[in-house]
Amino acid sequence: MVVLLSIGQLLPFIIAAAVIFLAYAFGAVYVIGNLFYFRGRLSKKLVALGVLFAEKKDILLSVFQLFEQARLPIEELDRESCSRVRWLKTEIVREKDVMAVNETLGNLEKRLTLLAENEPYIKQSEELGTLLATLKDVDVSYRRIVNVYNADVAGYMYWKKFLIYRWLSFLFGFGKKERIA
Repeated sequence: MVVLLSIGQLLPFIIAAAVIFLAYAFGAVYVIGNLFYFRGRLSKKLVALGVLFAEKKDILLSVFQLFEQARLPIEELDRESCSRVRWLKTEIVREKDVMAVNETLGNLEKRLTLLAENEPYIKQSEELGTLLATLKDVDVSYRRIVNVYNADVAGYMYWKKFLIYRWLSFLFGFGKKERIA
């Protein structure tokens, strides 16, 4: 038995199907927009970290220059650490690069700070005080950017729990993002 339906009878089904299709299409556009938004925010934070690392590198090399000008006894390990920092590339491309660059800069910072604490002549230097204060400001800015970056990653990963986000992020090549420690 064949039942023929007229256009008038099919119209509500066609409208319902079109509404459902449009809702899914707008949802997919919204999801894709959010994925690009998160990726853009994360990449901007990585660029900001690269700028901060470049500034920190310059400050540390200036502090080392002060030590050399004052003719302080500098150990070979300190010179090697300074050499690593001098040739360090501070442009950040991936989250993994952040930890490596931060560790290298942090090692030199610890060594130079320890050396400055043990030398009364250089400790009284006004220029050193200014450089160390600027270095602390850079460290505060670093922590602030890392906190915002980690919050964005948490938001990104929250939305990736949903099937449509997971599917569209895979489709458009959005990988898993890692927090910066």
